[in-house]
Amino acid sequence: MKKTIDNRIKDSLTWDPEILKKVDELRTEKRLSRSLVIEFIVEYFFNDKKGEWKMKDRNMNDECFDCKHKRFIPGTCHIKCVKPDLNMSGNLYGKQYGWFNYPSNFDPVWKTKICDNFEEK
Repeated sequence: MKKTIDNRIKDSLTWDPEILKKVDELRTEKRLSRSLVIEFIVEYFFNDKKGEWKMKDRNMNDECFDCKHKRFIPGTCHIKCVKPDLNMSGNLYGKQYGWFNYPSNFDPVWKTKICDNFEEK
């Protein structure tokens, strides 16, 4: 993570049962360590100014996770899109290594534009 997380926030997350449940779900789904998932949750959902939890604005790298057209692919952490954007583009490096085979098998972190067909769940 680029930002340093306030230890008080991290400690409060560690003991909240609802957050722990979400952390365990994400750990299972993404095969990540508990501390990485906690950092992800803080980075993307915590509004430092008001001390409230809310989803931050979508961006091209994580919008797919909140889209109703996303489908999981068994046996991989990649996803597929059932309503693909015909103008979608991806990073050349991700394409070369097989991480961005849009729309059938891809990791959205390799996208290079916002999706025109995004619909929130």
